[in-house]
Amino acid sequence: MVARVLVGAGLVTCQRRGRHRYYSVAGGEVATALESLGVLTDAAPVSGYRRSRRAEYLAAARFCYDHLAGRLGTGLTDAWVRSG
Repeated sequence: MVARVLVGAGLVTCQRRGRHRYYSVAGGEVATALESLGVLTDAAPVSGYRRSRRAEYLAAARFCYDHLAGRLGTGLTDAWVRSG
């Protein structure tokens, strides 16, 4: 039900492949709005080794929509800014 509303509003796209449906954010503006809403919530606690390693990898280098993020992305950006 919620998915239909989000797709209908143009916030989310849906691709059907067989009996599966794959949803994605409709664009960069929607992604930015969702990131802004993220400050209203607390971070989810990590439970278990596998999840903690995964969270560590995501913090180090992750792709965020259409750009490199995480410590690697911010480190590269800082280095490029310093070098002119």
